[in-house]
Amino acid sequence: MKLLHITPTEITPEVKFTPEGDLLIEGRSIPDNAREFYEPVLEWLLEYVKGNPTQTELKIFVDYYNTPSSKMFVYMIDVLVVLNPNLDIVWKIYRDDEDVREMVEILEESKGIKIKIKHFD
Repeated sequence: MKLLHITPTEITPEVKFTPEGDLLIEGRSIPDNAREFYEPVLEWLLEYVKGNPTQTELKIFVDYYNTPSSKMFVYMIDVLVVLNPNLDIVWKIYRDDEDVREMVEILEESKGIKIKIKHFD
């Protein structure tokens, strides 16, 4: 496996996934076609989980994202949770963003996982 690195733009986040299990999505995620943007990310993840990783940390540090991007985040979590129970997820949100906090809580309940919340300064 090789490092996956996608350089950020004004509408897409930086993606930096290492074979050692450090997975970072950071920036703004409002691409016109989220499925197209995240396709190589999902392909990398599907290949990654085949190696039966023992520890993975997914960090979602996205300050603004659209609905299609949030669906891609959920799909990524689905891939990782099903195939890698040793998963740590850190989701960075704004302190007053109740919508995202609620979404994280729903994800925790529905997937049976714990997501650590950090706050943007």
